[in-house]
Amino acid sequence: MNHVIERDIAPPPPLQRYPFSDMKIGDSFLTRQPRNRVAAAASDYGKRHSKQFSVRRDGEQLRVWRIG
Repeated sequence: MNHVIERDIAPPPPLQRYPFSDMKIGDSFLTRQPRNRVAAAASDYGKRHSKQFSVRRDGEQLRVWRIG
């Protein structure tokens, strides 16, 4: 098996499940992911980046707001 080695190829950006990094205060998004998963992700991101989020039910989905 022949492999071609290439140099100076940038890796793809990390996958983002949620758009936390793009949000400004007052922005929100809807998701159908389980509440515990979304709340944990928002909390973890918020702690690492000094931001605050709120997760609330919006009909059959969850809405996540950036609040601080």
